[in-house]
Amino acid sequence: MKEITPLASARPYLVSLGNHEARGTTIPYEKYFDYGTSTHWYFFDYAGVRFIILSSEDNINKDSPQYNWLLQTLDSRPPKTKFTAVFLHKPIFTYDPRESYRNTNLREILESVFQEKKVDIVFAGHVHAYEHHFISGFHHVITGGGGVLLWAKPVPGPETIKTETCWHFCAVDIRNGEMNVRAIRNDGTLLDTFNITSQEH
Repeated sequence: MKEITPLASARPYLVSLGNHEARGTTIPYEKYFDYGTSTHWYFFDYAGVRFIILSSEDNINKDSPQYNWLLQTLDSRPPKTKFTAVFLHKPIFTYDPRESYRNTNLREILESVFQEKKVDIVFAGHVHAYEHHFISGFHHVITGGGGVLLWAKPVPGPETIKTETCWHFCAVDIRNGEMNVRAIRNDGTLLDTFNITSQEH
């Protein structure tokens, strides 16, 4: 917590429950991250963007409370919503060579939903590397180069646009119906950049 306190005390700091926070107990998450909901998933609208934060540590199978909530949240977007961004800790898929990280269940459940509901981009972590894929009409970005050790070395797959194992962060700018996403290495060099045009829901 001491690492994020200076930033989180000065501006909104929003997190998605992950396996480290949920290991053993979710009490620390619930104590320090109060988003005004009794669940580990929530959403908010800001500047024409619907931000949907899911919990990959809770049941998200079809007909689960979180899955039904996700459908309702996607269906209730304001008419002037320019972009929809989904966040969750574990990616819906990865080309990390370790079988244990390839959660095909999440992809089977969520890919068709994100495609049908016109989600623009999904951000995930968990894999300690950078992966950018384009699948079923949406971008899928794994940005796991800001935590502890860099041990993941994903290989490119058929949907892969860019992958690299390095320390990095992502910056997103939205202007006039265009979303620009940049992945930036810690030395300031550009790792990846791409634009998304609004589908305006």
